[in-house]
Amino acid sequence: MSIDRLRVAVIGAGRWSNTAHLPGFARSPLCDLVCICDLERDLAADRAARFDIPDIETDAERVLARGDIDVVDVVTRGDHQDLVFATDDADMFMGEAAGGALFSLQSSYVTVGSYPGIEARIFGSQGAIRTRLVEEFGVIQTIHTATPDAVEYVERDIPAHYFPPGFRDDDPWGTAFYGNLVHDFLGEITAGGDTNQGDFAQSARVQEIINAVALSHREGRWVSLPLGNVDSSFPSSPW
Repeated sequence: MSIDRLRVAVIGAGRWSNTAHLPGFARSPLCDLVCICDLERDLAADRAARFDIPDIETDAERVLARGDIDVVDVVTRGDHQDLVFATDDADMFMGEAAGGALFSLQSSYVTVGSYPGIEARIFGSQGAIRTRLVEEFGVIQTIHTATPDAVEYVERDIPAHYFPPGFRDDDPWGTAFYGNLVHDFLGEITAGGDTNQGDFAQSARVQEIINAVALSHREGRWVSLPLGNVDSSFPSSPW
C-alpha cells in the first residue's frame, strides 16, 4: 500500500545532521519533518527554526515512544552512547521503536584529506569515463569522458535529474549526496513496492569486502570470499 507523505523525526542535531540529513528531508516532497531531538536543546531549536520543524525534544526515548511518526533518523554524535547501543564505527543497527517506527543507524570513518575521496574510472573499447565524487574548489562532483577519436578527457555536464529535490549550486557534497539517498529512501517507502536500493544483506556483503581488503593489505596475501573463519585477532570492523 502506498503512502503520500511520511512523518519523520530526526535524533541528533549536530553538524552532519545539519549538513547531510535535515536538508534532504526538508526538501523532499515525500515527507514532513515533525520532530528534532538533541541533548542540547538550543542546538535542536536552531535546527528547528532553520528547517521549520514544529516539535523539539531532548529525550530520545520520548521520540521513539511516539505513535505518530513513520520514520526515525538517528544521526547522533559521541554523546548518545545509550541510544546507539554502544555500536562501533562502521556498524549498522536496525530496530523498531515502541511507537512502531522502523529505524536504522550506521556510522563509519571517511578518508582524511580527501573527503569523501571517491574516484571511479571505466575504460572500454569505445571510450573512458572518469568520475570524482569529492569537493574541490567549490565543485562537488565531476564527470570527464574520452573517446578513441578524442583521447584527452573532457568535462561533461551532469544532468539535473541526478540531483535531489531543491538542489542548489552552493550545496556541499554531503547535502547533495545524502539528499538523493534520503529522497530515494522515502520514495521506496511511499511507493509500497519491492524496490530496495540497499538492504541489510547487501550492506553486510559490502562490509565483508571491506574487511577482506583490509585483511589482504595487513597480511600481504590474496584473500578469498566469502571470508569464512578469520583469526579472532582481526577486528570485524577495521574502521
